[in-house]
Amino acid sequence: MNVKELIKKDQDKKEYRYTARKYYKYNPESERGEITSFFNGKIHTTKVDKMLYTNFFRLLVNQKINYILAKEPEIKESNIITVVKISDMLEEALLNASLDSRAWLFLYVENNQLDWIFVHDSEIIPIYDKYNKNIEAVIRYYKTPGNEKIITVETWTLTGVKIEYLQKDSIIKTEERTHWVDNTFFRGELINSEGKNLPFIPFIPLFNNRDKNSDLRGGIQELLDFYNSISTGLVDNIDRFQEAITKLKGFSADSDEMELIEKNMRKYKQVAIPNENGDVEFMKIEIPIEARKLILEMLKENIFKIGQGLDPDRLAGESNITNVVIKSRYSALDMKANGTEKQLKLFYEKFINCLNLFYRLNIDPSITFNRSMIFNEGEVIDNCIKSMDLLDLETILENHPWVTDVKKVMARIKAEKEDNFQRQQDLIKNNITKESNMNTNDLTNQE
Repeated sequence: MNVKELIKKDQDKKEYRYTARKYYKYNPESERGEITSFFNGKIHTTKVDKMLYTNFFRLLVNQKINYILAKEPEIKESNIITVVKISDMLEEALLNASLDSRAWLFLYVENNQLDWIFVHDSEIIPIYDKYNKNIEAVIRYYKTPGNEKIITVETWTLTGVKIEYLQKDSIIKTEERTHWVDNTFFRGELINSEGKNLPFIPFIPLFNNRDKNSDLRGGIQELLDFYNSISTGLVDNIDRFQEAITKLKGFSADSDEMELIEKNMRKYKQVAIPNENGDVEFMKIEIPIEARKLILEMLKENIFKIGQGLDPDRLAGESNITNVVIKSRYSALDMKANGTEKQLKLFYEKFINCLNLFYRLNIDPSITFNRSMIFNEGEVIDNCIKSMDLLDLETILENHPWVTDVKKVMARIKAEKEDNFQRQQDLIKNNITKESNMNTNDLTNQE
């Protein structure tokens, strides 16, 4: 199979893979008058006058990302990476994977330092070994900057990069390069350039889940379309039929006369009946609002159920909710996050292995994610107080919602106890001095 056929096959395979990105970035303001839906493998557009679009999908995706990454993960820091830098990278990777089913991190060398950017999945064709497990090569293709009629095709292997320039049906140019160039400078002048290859294929995939699907798969797409179709239809109907329709009997169908009648009705609030058989009647259009509201509620419930998310309205509508109930509300989101975390840990381990190989280090590839969950603060504090006689102070502080740094709080408590002890000692000392002075005065008076 030649390069052109390989690219064509890859494009056909990915034709509808990035539909989730359109749902996530859907902007009713820029697409006013149209609502899109997806069925039978194609995207369809419906014309409407008024529109009401609720982007539940964006909420579900952001909810998952914030649940896993809102709190900084725990990693083994070094002078190469920091928690902030890793958090930003993981957040961008997870967003791309959630929308496109997979994200691709591209590692490159700049000024003899390893850096990275994300490359869209539409540009990548991975070549796996016979076990379909390890990546042996990566083909990246994209429109050449400055001349979009030419497609640049890069084939990355452990031995270097083969670059082909494809125009129409033929390859017009071929180049062979190394992964990067090691430049040596002396007193600001370049004295040597040496082409080098990385000891790894510089592309790392992050899959959204074990099934390698986006967050739009699994039945939620149809629910989102149905919900927005009904809500938009309701708003559109109300806008069209918000005024009563006038039924005229015995009048001519002449458009000029109709305009005159409408003008007189507005001005005089009266209608001249043309003959004894003429009549005027006002018709009111009944819109089945309650039935649509019920359907919308059912759809919303199923969107969060199938999408494995947390409906914020359910928590907002309950007062004094216990932490046990809150955890049960998070159960679906928790299951979805479990699958995603496994992929994130694999992705991070491969990333750290690349750093270790390039810099000849031994950074620990372990990572711990601190999930962000709302909770009943009063209940937690009450449990901490009740545990004072059962647990040590440090354990209680670790679970107290107001404590962010246990060591600092422990130091403050220790300093406060020492200060109180010193005050008590000074008070006792002062009392003893006073009593001693009083006894001395009594003896003097007796003499």
